[in-house]
Amino acid sequence: MTLNTRVKPPGLLTIALLTLSADLHIVYGQQWTSKDYCPTKIDAKISRGSQFGTASAVHEAMKTCSTVDELTIRMGTMGCTDICVHISLPFALDGSDRYLSAPSILELEGYSFDHSEWDTIVPERPHWSEEDGSWPTPSSTNPIVRWASDRYHRGRMFANKAKEGYWGPFSGPCGKADAWYKWRHVSKEQRSKDSTELWLDAMDFSRVHTLSIRESRGTTIKPNGTAFYHRFPKELPSLKSLAIGDRWDDDRVSTPAPESTASKRPKALDFILAFPVASLTSFSWTESGTCENDVFEAVLKHHGASLQELEWTSSEIDYDPRPVLSNSQLQSLGSLAPELTNLTIDLNRENNDWPYQKLKILAQSVSHLTNLTIYLNLQSEQKHNSSEMTIEPGYVPPQVQPMAQPLLTSDAARKMFDVLRKAQPNKELETVTFREGDWLRPLVGPVWDSVEDEDWKTDVRVWVVCTVFGPDGVRLDREPSCQAGNNSLTGTRM
Repeated sequence: MTLNTRVKPPGLLTIALLTLSADLHIVYGQQWTSKDYCPTKIDAKISRGSQFGTASAVHEAMKTCSTVDELTIRMGTMGCTDICVHISLPFALDGSDRYLSAPSILELEGYSFDHSEWDTIVPERPHWSEEDGSWPTPSSTNPIVRWASDRYHRGRMFANKAKEGYWGPFSGPCGKADAWYKWRHVSKEQRSKDSTELWLDAMDFSRVHTLSIRESRGTTIKPNGTAFYHRFPKELPSLKSLAIGDRWDDDRVSTPAPESTASKRPKALDFILAFPVASLTSFSWTESGTCENDVFEAVLKHHGASLQELEWTSSEIDYDPRPVLSNSQLQSLGSLAPELTNLTIDLNRENNDWPYQKLKILAQSVSHLTNLTIYLNLQSEQKHNSSEMTIEPGYVPPQVQPMAQPLLTSDAARKMFDVLRKAQPNKELETVTFREGDWLRPLVGPVWDSVEDEDWKTDVRVWVVCTVFGPDGVRLDREPSCQAGNNSLTGTRM
């Protein structure tokens, strides 16, 4: 006799539950708890697999530990398992939270400064509760009727909380009923505070000397709150290094020409100019999408006198064509920022040749420049000049693309480096890095776009580094060394 040993296959619900459980484990991993050692540095990738993969883990560590000196929060693109992920730090709405750590370095990517927790948890109207969160009061003065009414509404509240506790991981209420019940009697003024205000109340920002606020791919930032633009800068008396990404308005993506943004002042400029005059030593503004005089000169006249490092770039991926500094702006750079030693800017080829004239003007203007990074255009401005990419050491894309001419090689970079060195009065220039392609931060979250829809320049990087130093850091006796390289971040174009 043969026994039937066939195992009944799992049902669809079982498979779905197992898949969800596996996804959550992969995405969030083992999160930091108060039982773990206190870190000195937190690099949080929200909704990604790391020890600090949730805003709640970061929040708990900052309340528990006094050791955190560097705090980085990166908001990734949310996926299907991220329905209950906080998009900002989960501060108590009554303002009772206090952070023991006072970091000196703060880096934020895609953070939601204007997020209002109360707006996300307050019940939609019409609702059985009153606007202030109280129970409806019966008109009867009979104590038994009033007691029964109170018991009834408490029962409804309990039922709502129980329902969300059971269905939360699937339908997405995420404990809103519980949070609303907890904070419903907080004053209207207090509960209307956004994430920025609650954070400023909870943490000492006076030690922050380095601040970075950038967008992340798939997550744009558009701060609008009064506290962000007026109170936040005043809470940063020690700030020396400021890095800004994006314009913080609606003119961010695929701008057809820089003129389209010229009429609109980037909202980020208000934040940049809110800091004291000549208080920064390092300033970076990426993806501003503008080199207009009223913006560029406003920043340099405000901060230029003390700047030692400056970056002003916009990528080809988002701006076509991207704006670049004019000859007159390069000529005035040395007088506006006399202490400048490190500079990063965009330059394009001109008339199918390298921008030698602008290189000479730049070198003559910024006499103390020692380190320079130039982002050159990867795509031809004419877009009909097609050529295979044969950049050292032999990188060839899978199809012919409108490559800018001439191609960036170590010999071409060496010639530009020589032009810069000869034009600079003090001959202090030591290292120049020439870059082409997509140098934005790699994706934090998952990629949902198809490869066919991508800009061909996305994730392509080409570079040449020319320096007067050898690998050991000792100055070379011979001519400068120029080393070329390239890669594809996606791995599909190598």
